[in-house]
Amino acid sequence: MQDNIITSTINEETYMFVALLMLLGWVLWLLFRRYQMSTQARLQRAEAFNKLIEKFGTATEFIAFLNTEQGKKFLEDPLPQQTHPKKIVLRFVQMGVILVAVAAGFMIKWHQIQEFIESQSTPPDINWINESMDYLYWTMLSAALSVAMFVLAIITYVFSKRWRIDSTTETKH
Repeated sequence: MQDNIITSTINEETYMFVALLMLLGWVLWLLFRRYQMSTQARLQRAEAFNKLIEKFGTATEFIAFLNTEQGKKFLEDPLPQQTHPKKIVLRFVQMGVILVAVAAGFMIKWHQIQEFIESQSTPPDINWINESMDYLYWTMLSAALSVAMFVLAIITYVFSKRWRIDSTTETKH
């Protein structure tokens, strides 16, 4: 029985480590793709600028084009550099909800281990107590981070109202 529990614990820890590495790899891949796509868009934009400049015969024609509405729109950066305050608040709330779900998962696992420890007729193994404490610590950390995300959402919302940042204005990241 004891060997089966040890094997189960080793498998569980191995799966958690592999899942963590996969999550880290996925996040890094997303960041790389974002960088790659923005770089590609900037290169295409630079090529378009070069082609546009080649079409104008003189600098005065080019300046006259830039003074038009189409010229001003052409100079604007099409890549989103600014985020609306409501989107920032929404991101904090979303992260808070995700962290509440993570904390609930850790709490459920902690509760299962506690029930197992209490169901034993002999004194519990120190490894089970340590695992129980680990889940309790991760629960508290996840819950604290979720509260922090909700507080950041409230602070961002309050300051955007105080500074009169509304739907017509935007702020940088």
